[in-house]
Amino acid sequence: MECRGEAYRIARTRRLLRRGPGGPESTRPFDANGQDPTRIHLTLDEDSNVVTGS
Repeated sequence: MECRGEAYRIARTRRLLRRGPGGPESTRPFDANGQDPTRIHLTLDEDSNVVTGS
């Protein structure tokens, strides 16, 4: 894409989640961001209805 003579690229990024034999790994001391992974998909019941609340 070009705007005002400048070329721009649109890119998608993904969050990295390390996975081991026991499931997702926790953060490591040298990781730059200690934030836990966030839920990115809605929770659905057996009839594919969105489950609200906790």
